[in-house]
Amino acid sequence: MAGRIWRLNHATGDGRLFNYLVHLSSEAANTLLKGPRRNRYTLEDHEVYRKEQDEKAAKEAEELRERTEKETARRAWLSDGGREADFEKAWPKLRDEGRRQRVMGADRRAREMQRAHGSSRI
Repeated sequence: MAGRIWRLNHATGDGRLFNYLVHLSSEAANTLLKGPRRNRYTLEDHEVYRKEQDEKAAKEAEELRERTEKETARRAWLSDGGREADFEKAWPKLRDEGRRQRVMGADRRAREMQRAHGSSRI
């Protein structure tokens, strides 16, 4: 198989490093190497592509987390004897309250860590 093999490296948002080979056929390699610049697949093109893919993956992960959170709360609501329609009405308030509690918990843990490590008290 004639052509060139390029090694592409990129790091994802969470720090994992991927290293993989991309084979370019003779025709593609010739186009990339001899054609006008706009026909070349540059490092910048790859970085734009990776950024788009990482953003898409982050968005999908956030949507999955939100669906899982809602489904977990719905199951708890129903197992406690609540009705589905009542849960749907109450969900926005429950979601906001859960966020508030997470923020307050993170703040409390950060303050506890500051005290435990003896850093300055603000």
